[in-house]
Amino acid sequence: MPELDDILKQARAVGNLIATLPAVSLYFEAARRIESDAGARQLLSDYQREAQALREREMSGRPVEVADKQRFAAIESRVAGHELVKAFSRAQADYVEVMDRVTRAMHEPLAKVAEQAHENSR
Repeated sequence: MPELDDILKQARAVGNLIATLPAVSLYFEAARRIESDAGARQLLSDYQREAQALREREMSGRPVEVADKQRFAAIESRVAGHELVKAFSRAQADYVEVMDRVTRAMHEPLAKVAEQAHENSR
């Protein structure tokens, strides 16, 4: 049976493989560009803040006012027209997909163990 140190060594090897994927380098490069552009950084921050505020209002059952929707639509329009933010969003989506697929692949064998344990407890 492998020791935790062996598993961590293999995890680092997987991390090194993941780091070689184009989606990973594109994401970190796009993030660096956003960080170095104050306007893009502010626009992305405004967008995330407004999106979160709308989600919170909807989840709490409070009405979303027309002005709130208009403010969000205006920011959304600015985001859609900003090439750097659009490139970052695409790169981020690709990176998240890579990490999600890796995580699901790691969880597959764990799900089998959980299923077997559940069956054995009956």
